[in-house]
Amino acid sequence: MHGVTFTLQPRGPFMLAEAVRVAFTDDGGAAGALAARMAGEEVVVEWVSELPVDAVERHAARILSLDVDARGVGEVTDRVARELLASGRRPVCFGTPFEAAVWAVLTQRSSMAQAAKVKDALAAAHGTELEIEGELLRPFPGPDVFLSLESFPGVWESKLERIRGLAAAAAEGDLDPERLRSLSLEAAMAHLQELSGIGPFAATLVLARGAGHPDTPPPTLRRFRQAVSAAYGREEEVSDAEIAELSEGWRPFRSWVTYLMRSARGS
Repeated sequence: MHGVTFTLQPRGPFMLAEAVRVAFTDDGGAAGALAARMAGEEVVVEWVSELPVDAVERHAARILSLDVDARGVGEVTDRVARELLASGRRPVCFGTPFEAAVWAVLTQRSSMAQAAKVKDALAAAHGTELEIEGELLRPFPGPDVFLSLESFPGVWESKLERIRGLAAAAAEGDLDPERLRSLSLEAAMAHLQELSGIGPFAATLVLARGAGHPDTPPPTLRRFRQAVSAAYGREEEVSDAEIAELSEGWRPFRSWVTYLMRSARGS
């Protein structure tokens, strides 16, 4: 296990209000942890990992949404979206698309709170303990753990079967973030929906918050309709059709605008 420090230069507005600490397990089984903070206009990243430095930089850039050129945010046609993006806040992604996919399965027919407890318990039981800046973190385990996991409290068998299917797909490279980002949006969504337990909503989550794609369609959720209504100062809840029309003006950062609107609403 070795540590490195490097800097990332944002392209376009970027802001971290406070230090970000994230731990994850690479699909190959190597664990890592990062701590990132602003230093002037750069982002300083401290890292502890078994991975080579070039892999560390790729993961850090994706997790912090710094692998996207956002110098064109001022050209976004929708005023509300443009003002949100100008803040420099960007999504902090899951450690890996596999982790995002498992989260999507865990939340199926479960509350977010219950899914979070199970996810934390999986990390505590099977994650590799890492220390970064004096803080101990346990990342979510990689695919190899789930390939042989026969049971776990709070995860019923049908969900565990789906997760094992996702683990096998991840081990084959089907959830590699660079591969997913290299596909067209339509092809990436179709590919993800071929995987175990992944429907349209989960595919969007994995692509946007796992692979770090900046421009995926907004979700059709009541909580998000309420968030959009609040962002535009609408008294009546907007419809999914209205959101689809509005979101055309959010391109090419629909994922980011969705994240910012949901964050502002706490949803």
